[in-house]
Amino acid sequence: MSTKQTTIILAYIPVLHQGYWQFLSKHQTADQLLLIPSTLVTKVVPQIDYLHKDIRALEVKQIKQALEAWQIGPKIEILTLAKLEKLQKHSKLCLIAPDEDITRQLIKQFLPQAQISWDRIFLRWDKHKVLKHQDINTDATISASQFDQTIMQLAKDSSRHSSDWWRQVGAVIIDTQGEIISAGANRHQPSDQTPYVLGDTRGLFHKGQHIELSTAAHAESSLIAQSAKLGLTLQGASLYVTDFPCPYCARMIVLSGIKKLYYQTSYAVMDGQNLLKQAGIKIIQVKCEH
Repeated sequence: MSTKQTTIILAYIPVLHQGYWQFLSKHQTADQLLLIPSTLVTKVVPQIDYLHKDIRALEVKQIKQALEAWQIGPKIEILTLAKLEKLQKHSKLCLIAPDEDITRQLIKQFLPQAQISWDRIFLRWDKHKVLKHQDINTDATISASQFDQTIMQLAKDSSRHSSDWWRQVGAVIIDTQGEIISAGANRHQPSDQTPYVLGDTRGLFHKGQHIELSTAAHAESSLIAQSAKLGLTLQGASLYVTDFPCPYCARMIVLSGIKKLYYQTSYAVMDGQNLLKQAGIKIIQVKCEH
């Protein structure tokens, strides 16, 4: 058993980009960098079963060779099962690791005795980051505007036409003159009765998980599609929606020409909020009185 204190960076690095440069530069005084190969993850952490789908990923030997050319970090080795078992016997092990599903699961299973320093830097998407609920940073909070209250109430009234037991969402689009272009709710396809005939796919998952797997068309994307069908421009329009858009609907909104998003409640997931802000779309919360 080793009694000398050792600081090791433990990381899964499938590709190289600026984030990894920053991460390694920050921790270059560590004694060693251990690269986690995907083959080891597949073998010892079977619940992480998606790495083979990452078409960007380089072989771990290629990553090691490229990192050595950077010359910014400590000595680099590739983690093996034998090395992992040796680390289990280390009584004074200090680990530095990016806060990701792979490192969390690997350390939890094999190195619970280690002192851990988690780095919150964003390096890649993992399941936890994709499903994490995010607070929404609004550009303004509106509660006094009677117009916004009225339109949001119309969106709430529209939501009641949805047959979706899981969540009823209403939306309204108005043009630059304040005239209503369309209003509607999330509706199941091909019929409102589809989930009651074939079963509701949303019932298979927890809240916020796999929101794209549904027989219902979301309210926002439905209104945008209807406007396209009728040849109506949405350039400069405003969208009122009872629940903050999912990432897919956020992309539809960015591409539609809508410039203002009014929402009542809920949360953001993945990169939906950032996409809207980067496209210059103002995000405004309407706190309805009723």
